[in-house]
Amino acid sequence: MSRREVSVSDADDLLFWRNDPSIMKFQRNRFPIDRETHLNWLLERIEMVPALPFIIYESVFSDKVGAVRLDLRVDNEIELSIIVNPEFRGRGYGKQILLDFLTDLPAMNISQGIVAYIHFSNQHSLRLFQDVGFRCSGQREEDLLAYRYNPQETT
Repeated sequence: MSRREVSVSDADDLLFWRNDPSIMKFQRNRFPIDRETHLNWLLERIEMVPALPFIIYESVFSDKVGAVRLDLRVDNEIELSIIVNPEFRGRGYGKQILLDFLTDLPAMNISQGIVAYIHFSNQHSLRLFQDVGFRCSGQREEDLLAYRYNPQETT
C-alpha cells in the first residue's frame, strides 16, 4: 500500500465511508453528515496549523483503502481515528494501516501517547487496537472506551 496526505479530492470518498450505516452506528455523531458540512470540516482540517497527520492509504491499484488521522483535543490529548473503505473491510487492511501509521509516529515527531475512543460494542475495532498495542484505560462518555498507545513503551 502507498500513502499520502488527504486532499480535497478525497472529500466524497471520506464522506461516503463516514456515512456508511455500518460505520455511523459507532460514531460519536450517529447521524448522516451532509456534503457541505463535511467539505467545510475537511477544508478546515487540511488547513489546520499546526498540522497533524491525516493520511489516505491506497492499494497497489490506486484504490482508496482507508484513512487515519490525529486530532489535538482541548485537553492537549492526541486522538487517533481510522476508517476503512467498506469495499475493503474484513481483509486485514485496518490492521495494516494502523501498524504502518504507528511505526511512523517518530518520523511525524509524535512522542506523546495517543488515544482512540472506541464504541464498546465495536468488537472488531476493540480487537484491532488491542492487537497493535493499545490498552484500555477507562470509559469516556456513555458508550466509548478509551484505548491508549504510548510510543515510548513500544520501542
